[in-house]
Amino acid sequence: MTNVTRPIQVLIPPRYCATKAKRLWVRLLGWVAQTLRPVEITRQGQASLILVPANTFEALIRHRDPWSDRRIILRERLFRPNGLTPGVEHRWPQQSSTGVRDSLQDTLDWVNRCNLPLLVTRRGRSGLLMMSIKLFQENWRVR
Repeated sequence: MTNVTRPIQVLIPPRYCATKAKRLWVRLLGWVAQTLRPVEITRQGQASLILVPANTFEALIRHRDPWSDRRIILRERLFRPNGLTPGVEHRWPQQSSTGVRDSLQDTLDWVNRCNLPLLVTRRGRSGLLMMSIKLFQENWRVR
């Protein structure tokens, strides 16, 4: 029996510059949610960020992450941000899709500075996570 080595899988996500991403924001979010593939948002002279489906990211890290102490359980009687349902555990700081689009550069700076994923909530739809390249590479597991 021969020992066959498996080829290394390299993920190169589609790239959009921040200016173009802001203009196409709603379509970009829809594409990421539908295909379950990450997208890289580039910025001139600064580090890129990655946008991934929150559910896919959570399934891939499987509670082997440094954010376990940040879990928040939403109660039925409290206001629910877009796309979040009570009883589901969420551990991420969050901002609405509209808020992110309206202040995209500030949001991208915050994500890089804090080195935490940001949950982008969408009315009635599952959320997406925006994170730094470093966090993405450390935690994304290709299936």
